[in-house]
Amino acid sequence: MARPVSVLELSAGESAELQRRLRATTTSKRDRVRAEIVWLRAQGVKETEVASRLGISLPSVSKWSRRFAQSGMEGLRDQPGRGRKPSLPAEKVWQVITKVRQPPAPRMRWSVRSMAAAMGISPRSVHRIWQQNELKP
Repeated sequence: MARPVSVLELSAGESAELQRRLRATTTSKRDRVRAEIVWLRAQGVKETEVASRLGISLPSVSKWSRRFAQSGMEGLRDQPGRGRKPSLPAEKVWQVITKVRQPPAPRMRWSVRSMAAAMGISPRSVHRIWQQNELKP
């Protein structure tokens, strides 16, 4: 005996957001596939049919359907902890940001090299921190 098809329930806001993601040309492929999974499941399409239509695995369809059912749109985001970890601790980054506002004694402002030497990190790291925080000492 076949199991009944479970249908995901969408609020008006969730439906509008999913449609926006599916229509947008700037949506990443990963986000588009997740939105399409949820959209098709909300239309009553079986998980196996969704998997074959989108060319993905059945466990992927199950995972994103389950995460949406549990957490809504927030469940479609990547969980923290993915990707490469920062090479510098947040405390060191904060120290660079605060120190840049205090110019060194003999000079008017910091250079990348002088800040790197004072903080004990590489010039590239100092440059990256300045860029990410839009600092121009």
